[in-house]
Amino acid sequence: MYLIWHTYIKDAFGVFLLGGLAYALVRMVFLLMRKKRSTVKTRWGREIILFLFSGYSAALFMLLFSGVNPRVRMLNLIPFHSIREYLSLYSDSNLKLWALTNLVGNFLLFIPFSALLPAVLKKHKQFKYNMLLLLGGITLVEIVQYFIGRACDIDDVILGMAGGFIGYGCYTFASHIKSHYQKNRDVPSAKGATN
Repeated sequence: MYLIWHTYIKDAFGVFLLGGLAYALVRMVFLLMRKKRSTVKTRWGREIILFLFSGYSAALFMLLFSGVNPRVRMLNLIPFHSIREYLSLYSDSNLKLWALTNLVGNFLLFIPFSALLPAVLKKHKQFKYNMLLLLGGITLVEIVQYFIGRACDIDDVILGMAGGFIGYGCYTFASHIKSHYQKNRDVPSAKGATN
C-alpha cells in the first residue's frame, strides 16, 4: 500500500510540474509580446500563484480521473456512511493505510484549491463565493466520477468542503499577514518622521 501511495504522490508531483511549466511557457510568451506593446509591470507574486494553481489543477485532474473502470460504479448519498466505514476499517492493520489514505486524501485534496482560488479570481475573494465554487466543483467531479467508473460519494464532498474551509482559512491568514506587512512598510518610522 505504501508503494501505491508513493506512486500517486510521485505521479501527481510530475503532473504538477508539467502543468506549471506549460503555464509558465505560455505565460512567458504572452508577457514578452505584451512587454513590446505595453509598460504595465508584471506582478511576479501573482505569476507565482498562477503557476502553482495551474500545476495544482493538472495534478488534481490526474488524481481525480485516473484509474477508471466504466463497468464499476459506486454511489453513496448517505452522509458519513463511508467515513464511518473507513474508521471501522482503521482497526484492521491490513486496511489501515487504505482507509487513512481515503479519509486524509479527500480532506487534503481541496485545501490548495480554496487557498489559491481567491488569489487567482480577484473578484471572488469572499468566503461564500469561494465555498460555492468549491461545492460546485467537488459535486461536478463526483458526478463525472460516477459515469467514468469511480465512486460518487457524498462523504467525499463533505471531506473536500472541510479541507476547503481550512484552505480558505490559510488564504485569510496569509492575506492578514500581507496587509499587516504592507501597512507597517508604508508607515514611516517615528524617528524618520521627526528628522
